[in-house]
This record gives sequence, C-alpha cells and structure tokens, in this order.
Amino acid sequence: MNNFNVFLWLTFLLTMFTACTKESPTLDTSPNLVWRSSININGYVGSIAPIVYEDVVVYSRNTFSSIEPLLAFNRHTGKKLWEWTDFLGDVDQFWTGDSYQHKDILILGGPRVYAINILTGKTLWSSWDFKSSGNSQVTGIGSSIFHIKYSKTFPNISTIRYRDIYSGDWQTILEVAWGDGFDSYVGGITPYIDEFGDTLLIFTEGSYNFDEKVGGRKLWVYNLTQRKTIHEILYHPLDILPNGSVLRPIVYEGKIYTNSGKALYCFDLESGEQCWKQTFREIPSQVMMADGILLVNNNDLSLYALNPEFGSRIWKTPTGGFCSKMHLVDGVVYYTNSSNGKMYAVRVADGEVLWDYENPDRQQDNGAFFGAAMTVSPDGKYIYAYNFLDALCFETLKQ
Repeated sequence: MNNFNVFLWLTFLLTMFTACTKESPTLDTSPNLVWRSSININGYVGSIAPIVYEDVVVYSRNTFSSIEPLLAFNRHTGKKLWEWTDFLGDVDQFWTGDSYQHKDILILGGPRVYAINILTGKTLWSSWDFKSSGNSQVTGIGSSIFHIKYSKTFPNISTIRYRDIYSGDWQTILEVAWGDGFDSYVGGITPYIDEFGDTLLIFTEGSYNFDEKVGGRKLWVYNLTQRKTIHEILYHPLDILPNGSVLRPIVYEGKIYTNSGKALYCFDLESGEQCWKQTFREIPSQVMMADGILLVNNNDLSLYALNPEFGSRIWKTPTGGFCSKMHLVDGVVYYTNSSNGKMYAVRVADGEVLWDYENPDRQQDNGAFFGAAMTVSPDGKYIYAYNFLDALCFETLKQ
C-alpha cells in the first residue's frame, strides 16, 4: 500500500472515530439526491474526483489494497456504461496526483500514464517508465500534457516532460536537482499563457535530507516557449523539514499564490518578489480564486476568505478541513469535507453556510460519509460525489 492510500485509509478511520465521539448541528436545508450507483465490492472504497464529459461521469474503485479500475455511469441516470481495467504490468496501480481532461480524453497518471476515451472506455495509449517511481503527477493545457517523474537514484531528481495528447513521444523539458545530497520533488505544475502568448510552467520544488532532518522549498517559473527559467525563488530556506504537502500554485491578475506548511505566500509573477505571507494555525488543504476572493480551506477546520492583493481576512467560517477541490457556481462554493464527512455549500460574498449536510446513509452505516473528492457538472446543475459505498449525484442549489 503506497503513502497516498495509507493517508486515505487513516483519514477514513479518523472520520469514523470523530463521528462516534462528537455531534455537530446541521442545517435544515439539504441537497436533492438525483441517483446513486454502487461502486463498492464487499467493503469501503475510495475514488478519484469524478470526471464529467457530455453524458458520462467517471469514478474509480480504490479498495486501498489492490488495483483501481475506472467505472463510468450515465451522469443523468446513474446507469453503468463501462468498466476499465487495461493496466500496464501485473503490479498494483493507484491513481496519484491530479487527472487531466481534454475534451473526451482523460489522462491519469502515476509512474504509468494512460490516455482513455471517456465515452467508450477504450485506452488510446499508455506509457510506463520503469526507471521512475513515486506519486508522479500529470497536468496539461489544451492538447499539451506534462508529466513529472521521480528518479530512483539518490539524491532524487525530478524530470518534467511533455507530449501531445494525440500523438508523439515524451520529450524532456527540464531536470530539476537540488544538489548537495538533497532529494528534489517537484509538485503539481500550473501551465499559464502570459500576455505575450508564451506558455509558462509554474511549480514548486521541495527538497529533503532525511538524515539531517532539514528541507526547503522553491518556486519556479519556467518559460516553455523560450526554454528558459524566469524565476527560481527559495521561499522556504533549508531548515526543519516543512510540514504537509504543497498545493498547486494559483495564478491571478499577475500574482502567484502557493504555500509551504502552514504559510500561504503571494508572489509577483513578473518580478518574483514576495508580496505577502499569511500564516494559519494548520496547513491549507485547498486554495481557489472565487469571484475575486481567495478562498483557503484549512486543516484548522475553517474556511477563510482573503483579499488576494493584501492577504487580509475578509471572513472566516468553521466548515474547513481536509476537503475536496472547491467548485464555484453562481456565487456559491461547493465541496466535501473528509474531516467530518459532510458536504458544504458556502456563499462566497459573506461566508454564509447554505448547506452543512451529512449523508443520511450514516444512520445505518457510520462509514458511509462523503469522501474528499467531488465534481460539479460543466452546466453547474449537478454535484457528483461518493460516500465510500456509492457514487452519488445531487442537484446544486436553486438560485
């Protein structure tokens, strides 16, 4: 079992324990359930964040101990359409990092990378680099996809590579090595088209020396069009090992937002200068820009709204924790929270909680809480989530 699945399983057990020992009030309002379909096989299962395209929604079935097939359903009715098990090799396969979707093609990654047609469930291509390991990540922009692979050498080297989603082979863009006996781990990449039409790759690099128990973090801005590094900023100097994972950077109105441990940073994209730093009691689990407000879901069990220019607090509401990616629809942000197993809808303008919803299935099965993965349909009408037993579809709020 890899580290990702150990963490997911421990989170699952912690939520069950919390629910048994603590009661919290819920609001009267609740979402309307459209359909449910089973994704489990004799036990609890996790899933990737559901992928939606046209009339199809795709989940996975993570049993925490074996391969993780994909399951597709009609997104309006919940009828099962196909199941995908076209794995490379005969070892366990779990999906790590983020997926990437371009039209009807889904890209899923780990050390193995797959391109799958969402409508048919057919594999378009797959690749496996036997020399890479770890929770390799994939992302993209348009038909260009980027994959991070980690070497099996010491110290570790992170390699960023590129290919077209439809054809061609992987091409190495950049090899990132910290040096001086420190491992290098590049986090999720944010591709960004600047005002001149150049493609920028914005990412963080973490470095660790476990023998000396020290580490640091850098922020990189790499111009892919010109093939040159614009910024390499050491924003967490080599010190005590930084706590927690680093979120994928956000770019908004010429600023970059990223974190290290409990601190959230803002940098100027052009100059690379630090604009502000905001430190929280715990580590941020998700960050997004919503209607010009920077939302930070934090593991201190609070959701914060910040002014993106200055980092000052606008409001704070106690609905945070380890949560899914947040989704904005008509001024309301939706997410599921694995810290207490609930689904939330929060109004961005003032932080008012519109939904504080616990899955009623927990009355019969305490483990049937919402997992920290959900998606809103492109038309903003439906929410796709899961409860460790079933795939679930709800309506969003009526505006």
